[in-house]
Amino acid sequence: MWCWGLFDFPIFKASVEDVKAIEDDSVKKLAELLEKPEDEILIVVEEDGENVIAKFVILNPTPEQIEKYESGELSKLLRDALNEDEPLPEKLSDQTCNDLSY
Repeated sequence: MWCWGLFDFPIFKASVEDVKAIEDDSVKKLAELLEKPEDEILIVVEEDGENVIAKFVILNPTPEQIEKYESGELSKLLRDALNEDEPLPEKLSDQTCNDLSY
C-alpha cells in the first residue's frame, strides 16, 4: 500500500509561471477526478524545455485511484479538463496530446 503516489503530468507549451497561475484549479480538478480532498494533493512544477511537468503528489491513494493512474485514464481525464473546463483553457495553449511517449 502506498502512502503517496507521484503523478507526473506534462503541460505543453507553457511556462512555469503559466502553470503556477492554474495550480489551485488543477489541484481542484484532480481532486474531483479522484474523489479526494484537495488538501491530500500537492503540486510541484518544473520546466522541461518548452513544456512544464506538473508533479502531483497524492497522499494515501486508494487502489482504485492507483488503477485510474496506471491505466492512463487519469491523464486523459485531466488533459480533457485542461482543454475544456473554465478557466483553464483561457490560461493555456491547446493541451491535446498525440505523442504516445507522454
